[in-house]
Amino acid sequence: MKMHFSIPLSEELLEKFGGRYVLYSVYLEGFLFCKLRYSQLHRWNEQLRRVFGKGMPLFPPKFYLAMTKSMADERRTQLEQYLQNVSVDPSVTKSDVFISFFRKLQQVSFSVPK
Repeated sequence: MKMHFSIPLSEELLEKFGGRYVLYSVYLEGFLFCKLRYSQLHRWNEQLRRVFGKGMPLFPPKFYLAMTKSMADERRTQLEQYLQNVSVDPSVTKSDVFISFFRKLQQVSFSVPK
């Protein structure tokens, strides 16, 4: 079963020590599924590559300079496409790496006790 992920919204937030980051609102089948940062997806991508090998879809590159609005929109679109591509493979979507990642994100996003 193919999953339809989308990331229609993102917001820039401040960290404790003044840094900035973007929080992406991930929707699954049209409903808010979780909120996450690029760094969380990047670590998850590394886990997926360790388990499933180099056949995983390419992950959007990191920007080392401040992002412009157009760069931020491009990244959001690339992350959305990445999630779409990862979710095509049923062996990935049924894996513990996939399920536990999104379960944890949902618990954090919606303040659900563990």
